[in-house]
Amino acid sequence: MKLEKDYKRKLQLKILDIVKDIDDVCKKNNIEYYILYGSALGAIRHKGFIPWDDDFDIGMTYDNYVKFLEVCEQQLDKNKYYVQTPDKEEDYYLSFSKIRDITTTLIEEGNKDIDIVRSIYVDVFPIVGCPDNKFKEGILKINRAFMLSANKNIINNKVLRGIFNVILKIFGRKRILKYTTKRCFKYDCNSSKYWVSIADGDSFEQNKLEKSVYGKPRYIDFEDTKLPVPEKTDEYLRNIYGNYMEIPSKEQIKDREHTPYFLDFNLPYKKSTFYSDNKKKLLFIIWSFSYGGGAEKILANIVNNIDSNKYKIDIIEYWNANIKREYVNDGITILPPIINAQKDSKIKKVLYKIILETFPNILRRKYIRENYDAEISFNYMIPTFLLSKKCKTISWIHGDVYDLQKNKRNYLLQRKSFKYVDKIVAISNNTYNSLIDVYPEYSNKVILINNGFNTKEIIQKSKEIKLSKSKVPSLLFINRFDENKNPIFAVEVAKILKEDNINFKLYFVGKGDLDTKINEKIKEYNLGSEVEILGYKKNPYPYIRNSDIVLGCSKSEGFPTIFVEAITLGKPFVTTNVGGAAEISDNQKCGLIADNINDYVNDIKILINDKNEYKKLSEYGKKYVETFSIEKQIQKIDKLIEGLVGANDD
Repeated sequence: MKLEKDYKRKLQLKILDIVKDIDDVCKKNNIEYYILYGSALGAIRHKGFIPWDDDFDIGMTYDNYVKFLEVCEQQLDKNKYYVQTPDKEEDYYLSFSKIRDITTTLIEEGNKDIDIVRSIYVDVFPIVGCPDNKFKEGILKINRAFMLSANKNIINNKVLRGIFNVILKIFGRKRILKYTTKRCFKYDCNSSKYWVSIADGDSFEQNKLEKSVYGKPRYIDFEDTKLPVPEKTDEYLRNIYGNYMEIPSKEQIKDREHTPYFLDFNLPYKKSTFYSDNKKKLLFIIWSFSYGGGAEKILANIVNNIDSNKYKIDIIEYWNANIKREYVNDGITILPPIINAQKDSKIKKVLYKIILETFPNILRRKYIRENYDAEISFNYMIPTFLLSKKCKTISWIHGDVYDLQKNKRNYLLQRKSFKYVDKIVAISNNTYNSLIDVYPEYSNKVILINNGFNTKEIIQKSKEIKLSKSKVPSLLFINRFDENKNPIFAVEVAKILKEDNINFKLYFVGKGDLDTKINEKIKEYNLGSEVEILGYKKNPYPYIRNSDIVLGCSKSEGFPTIFVEAITLGKPFVTTNVGGAAEISDNQKCGLIADNINDYVNDIKILINDKNEYKKLSEYGKKYVETFSIEKQIQKIDKLIEGLVGANDD
């Protein structure tokens, strides 16, 4: 949702109202407490809230904590406040409590899909004693790590992490939380030299302090009131933050912010309004969502147009290339990638590939921890290996699979994966036919759903940048520079056109492994005046709009996105004979298909020299492109998913 510019200050003042009521309850019932962490820091450094802070923390010894929760239940206005504790809600996995103002609604990005009460709140942390015995302290640390990990796994030790994951599978989060909480809270503050704010997620050592540091709460100025901080405030804050008077960087501030997913100061929270048990959870698995390719665009189109009231959507990519990430709507979660192409070692990449092909569940346990109603692999091979065998699954295939016939090992790996999927989606007739030819035993699973496109958005984005028009006919190759996309073929075409005395300009938009080879060929053929490499462009549409003819040189394709984008903008294309080309061109009515390089060059000459033919293809393409509207695709996808997991009950 779009937040007001001053929402944070309004949120702070609303939180302060809760704190004042808490303070009144504590004073009336002789309960000592402290404002902690950023709230205590704000009191010292800013005489109130840290300007960018958006929560509030208080803490008290465990005996006071138990008493506080009891009196809050009895004395706080139940029409305004809700005392949120781990034993009240099945999906509340935190080990501390919250006092929530239920006349408001605050749903944070991190808990938007959790079935708990969500409104503006104050965090209440229990403080416990720390045993003097090192062995007992070690046991306390392990119990604390397990207790905190019931909500979010914080265990760094590989052995303990493995043990925890086994225990989690056997007993479940709630039982782990209950068991470890009991053991963490058993050490009395009165008989201990050191105290620990046991439920905070920062390190144990940061939270372990001599009890004299907490001492007697002392009231100091905070906004328009006075609130209690630890007695030795300087020592407390230095132990938590180090040089706490230093203002953090913008990046550090951003990392610690709690982003509101939904915030309304006047709307009482109701579960039924914001959470639906019937919302289906979908996971899309894609090889890369950061390469800037056609599959990424198609996936973004799908998830941005699927009904968010019916589906909760997550995306995970195997390979993070960090070139371009497509925009997705709020509410769609992009999970951490499995491989970071730039940072991860070659050993990890090789090892993960072996694990992926032999024991993929090892990677699933580490990177895919949620349970989904349906999982969709957004291409064949790697994404399909990661699909669950415990829910409905769809394999979405973006190109023909004839290449698998040449590699028996890959053929068998893919065959094994297809065995467990419920449906296989082909995006073009060529893809459909290849699946039937290569895996006839799974023909009953294969269906055809053409890719869909938001043509209005393409046209709009094409006007964002104004480019100078070439004085000669301009050809555009726009794709990854790799062996399959075959940019060298375009250079060979340019060589022949120059030899035939055709005036033209060829532009390359993209990047990839063949950058150097392309430049070498341009130099070898003396094409410096005719060919220009523009590099990767985040918004490619102005370059398509500014061209005359779009070139496709691929060795293999499923349903080439670039051709749909080209005809949307009235640009005919010339392509090698690949999957999807016949469908998108409607049998060469808005694009030309060549079987060899000579025919390819002749097709370009026709479009350069015959203006009437060019205009005919251009006009036809702009009308025909509506065949591939996103609306039609989404209708088919919705019907497919409902057929597998059932429709939602409104």
